[in-house]
Parts: sequence; C-alpha cells; structure tokens
Amino acid sequence: MLAGCSLSIGGSDTLDSDSTADAVDEEFTDPLQLGDLPTECDVPDDAESGDEFTCTSTTANGEVILWGGVATSRSEFDVETTNLLNADAVEALEGDIVASLVDSFCSRKRAESARNRRYFG
Repeated sequence: MLAGCSLSIGGSDTLDSDSTADAVDEEFTDPLQLGDLPTECDVPDDAESGDEFTCTSTTANGEVILWGGVATSRSEFDVETTNLLNADAVEALEGDIVASLVDSFCSRKRAESARNRRYFG
C-alpha cells in the first residue's frame, strides 16, 4: 500500500468533500503516474479532528482507487489507499506471496497424490 500522506486544504478553508477531493487528486496524480484522478469524497459537514471519511478516484482506464481518510484538524487530514500497491509494497510482499503460492501448490499436489494412490494386495 502507499504510505499514509498528510494533506492540508490550505489557508483558512475547512475540510469539505470538494476541497478534500481536489487535494487528493492534486497530491497523487503525478506520483502514481496514472493520469488525472477525478476524485469524490464523503467528508462530514463541519469535520473535526478524528472524523473519518472515504474517497474514490477513477483512473483513465476506469480502475477505482479507494482512500481512507481521517481529519487531523479542521483544515488538514491524513489519507491512504486501501486497494493500491506500489512497487515498494509489492517487493516487501513478494516473499510471502511466493511462499503462499508454493504452499498452495504443494497442498494440491499432496491431495492429488493421495487420491491417485492404488493399493495392490
């Protein structure tokens, strides 16, 4: 997953769905290299520190990126993806993924072998 990111709406603006969506779109368009990321957020009215919300961004090819956010003040929030892996995350998970695949494959082969045993006697 991408690391969490703290964003500020700026000035004396307070969090709302439109300004939060704009901030997510602006912050992640270049780093993710997925093109423009039209984003929609469901920030509560009069959001205060601790209020949680979600956002969705849609990539140019129609994939949906989900975001979980929490207000850290009336004009700042933390947000992180809930369904997007970056290269660093994939590298970190690679060993676990390979081990899981090998274990799954070996379990199936053991089950097949047990079913195909013939007893002579």
